[in-house]
Amino acid sequence: MRLLLMRHAKTESPKDGHDFERLLTEHGKLEAAEAAKFLNKHQIDKILVSYAKRTMQTSKIIEERVTPAESEIVTELYQGDIDMVINLLCEQEDRNKHILVIGHNPLIYDVALTLANHDSDEYELLRSSMMPTGKIIILDFPEMHNWHELHASKGNILEIFTPKSMISD
Repeated sequence: MRLLLMRHAKTESPKDGHDFERLLTEHGKLEAAEAAKFLNKHQIDKILVSYAKRTMQTSKIIEERVTPAESEIVTELYQGDIDMVINLLCEQEDRNKHILVIGHNPLIYDVALTLANHDSDEYELLRSSMMPTGKIIILDFPEMHNWHELHASKGNILEIFTPKSMISD
């Protein structure tokens, strides 16, 4: 089973405290397209996406280039916590072996740190690199046969993707 965790692409600054309404910038749209190109190399059975406008925009750009079997908007991904995300994943159907979650920082980063195997060089790289916009962390759970086992599992970091446009900023 494989979990792909992504932070939404770059957004405009919040205006008048309306964080939920923030939209992607032109730079963010490029980041999302670059992420989609990367994700196109990977199987995605289901996308779980926060209902904030910026995550929905990010997901739409990805879904135009990568066709998941299913997509679900999850309101709790906007202001949830680590346990909520893990419980959400534990409830997923086992036919969805490769799940992409598009969410927000710091939650998506904290979920990655919680679920990743800590005994690897990749984990240290993840810890030191933080979670800029558009970044994707792929965790592989080779011993897991269903999502219910996630509470007792740690995933190996298979790959970390950061948009080149972010690196050049």
